[in-house]
Amino acid sequence: MSSVFNRRNAVIGWLTVVFGRKLVALKLKKPPEPEPKSGKAKKGVIAVVVAGALGAAAFLRLRSRDGGSDAPPADAPPTDA
Repeated sequence: MSSVFNRRNAVIGWLTVVFGRKLVALKLKKPPEPEPKSGKAKKGVIAVVVAGALGAAAFLRLRSRDGGSDAPPADAPPTDA
């Protein structure tokens, strides 16, 4: 337990807190960036919807090809559970 709480880790933690506070203060002083008015957001939403539809179609196609059941095939040998 004493190897975790040593001087090196204490200094690293202290530096992280000090620089983290400065970074947060700088980010709070900076004004927020305006949102883009272009169609980039709409293109991203369209891409996500298309990708989701393709993924769902592929999943359903594979599931219907396999029979859609979790039961083993009829010709499978019995297993000892």
